[in-house]
Order: sequence, then structure tokens, then C-alpha cells
Amino acid sequence: MSDRKESLDDARLTLRLAARHAAAGARSTFEEILRRDEEPVRQRLLDGLEREFPAWTPSLSVAMERFDEWLRDGVTREMATLSQRHRSEFLEPARRASRQLSQSLQDFRNRLAKHTLEALGVPLETTQVELTTRDPRSPDIRVGRIFDHNWELLSVAAPMSLLHGAVKRHFERRVADVVIVNLSRLAAQWEEAVSTALRVLEKDSIERLDALVATIEKLIASAGQDAPQIRADLERLESV
Repeated sequence: MSDRKESLDDARLTLRLAARHAAAGARSTFEEILRRDEEPVRQRLLDGLEREFPAWTPSLSVAMERFDEWLRDGVTREMATLSQRHRSEFLEPARRASRQLSQSLQDFRNRLAKHTLEALGVPLETTQVELTTRDPRSPDIRVGRIFDHNWELLSVAAPMSLLHGAVKRHFERRVADVVIVNLSRLAAQWEEAVSTALRVLEKDSIERLDALVATIEKLIASAGQDAPQIRADLERLESV
């Protein structure tokens, strides 16, 4: 009895470790995937800034307002595109864990079947563990303050014609900063989505394992007199 309990505990631990190992490396993997997109995204936005900036120069307040709106829209669009483009890569840790958990369940079933079901002549198959997950919500882009209070005071004292070059360089720096921040946020959102899916998968796997053991224990308890009915019940379960 103690050996059987220890074997069951080991099987549960194997399932938990497989799911948690997949979750542990997800964040760094996602950040590495998105790091390759940093330069192209930044350059596209800088090219857009080059085109749009001349229309923002009547005053510093106009430039600040237009830049804020333009950058929010542009970064939101870029993050949504990257999220969709890399969806399959982001979901791979969960899919890999799903395959590992399914195989672990099948291996455990095979070990049990060898010792407890041969006498009944009925193979007990486990259903494949299926994983479904939703895309994370669109990134909640937070650009933050574009200028500090000193710049706002400067806008009153100095005309835009004198600030033109400094303002444009400041916008370019803000583009680079906002891209980095939001790529990190996108990686974090995908990590949370995948971790949630893995927790569900882990719970489902253990429930399937426990249900399998309970079924086999019931079979063992009643096999002597009810074997024909058990065979019929199992075949009905498998067909479902």
C-alpha cells in the first residue's frame, strides 16, 4: 500500500514539475524573442516622427499634445502586431508542457495497466490533455510625461523656433524609451497568460491522474464478481 501511495505521489510531483518548469523560463524566452524587434519598431516610429513633426511646430504645447497622441497610437499598434506575430512562439512552452503531461499520464497508465488490468483484458486509455489559452489583452500603453515642468515653463519664455531642434531630439529619445518599456510589458503579459494556462493544465492533469487511480481501485475491489460489467462500463467510458 505504501509503495502504491509513493508511486502516486511521485506521479503527481512529476506533473507539477513539468508544468512549473515550463512556466519558469517563459519570461526570459519571451523577452529574447521581442528583443529582436526592438530596433525595427524603434526605426519605424522614428521614421514616422520625421514625417509628422513638421506639422507640430506652431508651439511647444501643440507639439507635446500631438506627440503624445501619435506615440500612444503608434506603440499600441506595434505591440498588437508583435503579439499576433509571435503568438505561436509564446504559446510553445504551454504546448510543450501539454505534450509532456499527456505522456506522463500515459506512462503512469501503462504501469498500472500492467499490474492491475491484464486480468480483465480491458485496456484503459487516458484522454489527451488539451490546452487552450487566450491572447492577453492589448497592451495598456503608458507613455508617461513627455516633458517635465521646466520644459513647460520654457515653452512660455522661448518661441518654438528656438526650441525646434531640442524638442525633436527629446521626442526621439522618448520613442526609444517607450519602445523598450512596452516590449518588456508585452513579455510580462504573455508570461501571465501562459502561466495561467499552465496552472489550469497542471490541475487538470492531476485530476485526471486521481480519477484514473480511483477507477482502477474500484476495478480491483470488484473485479472478482463483476468483471463482465466492468468491461462493458470501461468500453462505454472509452467510447465517450
